[in-house]
Amino acid sequence: MGLSKNWETWKTRIRGINIINKDDCIYIAGLLDGEGCIGLNLTVEGERKNYYPHVSITNTNKEVLDWVKITVGKGSVIRKPLGNIRHKQSYHWRIYGDQSIQFIKKIYPYLKIKKLQAETIMQYEKTIQLKVQRHPLPEDIKIERDRIRDILTTLNKRGNDYGNTN
Repeated sequence: MGLSKNWETWKTRIRGINIINKDDCIYIAGLLDGEGCIGLNLTVEGERKNYYPHVSITNTNKEVLDWVKITVGKGSVIRKPLGNIRHKQSYHWRIYGDQSIQFIKKIYPYLKIKKLQAETIMQYEKTIQLKVQRHPLPEDIKIERDRIRDILTTLNKRGNDYGNTN
């Protein structure tokens, strides 16, 4: 019985992301389109640049973000620091790394506003080499990752129309 249950749990996961039904994908895509961000973080340690793809959704309803976390099977929900006492408390659901790219692939067909950001972050996956730790990245890959990050930064700026498909 226990082995069977573990097998069923394992079988319903793809690279750590739950298999999500179409209705849930559509709803989560709507949340991401309206209240989300698709980005590529950069940290620099000496000469080494580290890139981290991420996806986040912000909402004042923590329960809906907890539901996203349970439905997707990954990510974390954190409380956002309250900047203004007149604002309502808000929360972030975040997912990082390869899991964020796999998540985007899952909901991509249902995105409307963030489709360009999704396509751009999926380009990042092509720059990932096999696990060759501690070896410097080739210069062309560094340039491509910086280009992808610049595109995402532009697409994520408030007030632009780049992400609109209408």
